[in-house]
Amino acid sequence: MLRTLPLLTAFCLLNSLLAQPGWTVYNQGNGGLGTGPYSGVAIDGSGNIWAAGGYLGVSKFNGSAWTHYSTFNSDLPTSSISELAIDNTGRIWASHYLGISVLDGADFIQYNNSNTPLPGEEVYTLNRAPDGKMWIASKDGVGGARGVTVYDGTTWTNLTDYPSQLVSADFNRFAFTSTGTVWMATQPAMTKYENNAFTFYPTVTTQLWIAYTVAVDETGTMWAGGFDGLLKYNGTWNFQENVSFGFPEN
Repeated sequence: MLRTLPLLTAFCLLNSLLAQPGWTVYNQGNGGLGTGPYSGVAIDGSGNIWAAGGYLGVSKFNGSAWTHYSTFNSDLPTSSISELAIDNTGRIWASHYLGISVLDGADFIQYNNSNTPLPGEEVYTLNRAPDGKMWIASKDGVGGARGVTVYDGTTWTNLTDYPSQLVSADFNRFAFTSTGTVWMATQPAMTKYENNAFTFYPTVTTQLWIAYTVAVDETGTMWAGGFDGLLKYNGTWNFQENVSFGFPEN
């Protein structure tokens, strides 16, 4: 379960952030945005900013005006979006509990486990690799089928041969190196996919119990954040609790 900041602490941090120069905050007053958690942000090749979240649909900002897509004005099957990604043709991919909606021009194309081999109905994260392939994590209910699917623009391929620790795991985020390695923030711990094989790194190795997000920087160093703190890997595992950086909680 995600841990949240105490209300007073969160309020103080927000006020401190907004007091910093250079920040512009978009909300209902100046962008018509809904109030709620935003879980996906992406920037397309034209510099448009796309944002989405729970019960908020998909919003596009072109630098001066917002365009909003929801169940009321588009063929989105739900306005509760978990993640956004942009494919190599510029289409917007939105994941949700009913599958995937891909904005192609003015219309959303729907993909789910009835017209693709996705193992689960709910797609809760996705990302585009440098080679253009889309990496997708789906699950079917709390204890149902789940796994990772890769779409190359033509074929949907479900990955197989998961380590035993990942049979019922959640794949929270994907990040990619320039050499083709895929890092996965998993629950539990961390996972790497390289040369068509998984390598699972348990908590005893990483000190990270649950990884919620992962990124790779320009040097190829992997960074992961999770329930316990911040993890760095560049050939050696380096873990720090977030409280060591002055944060009130991990």
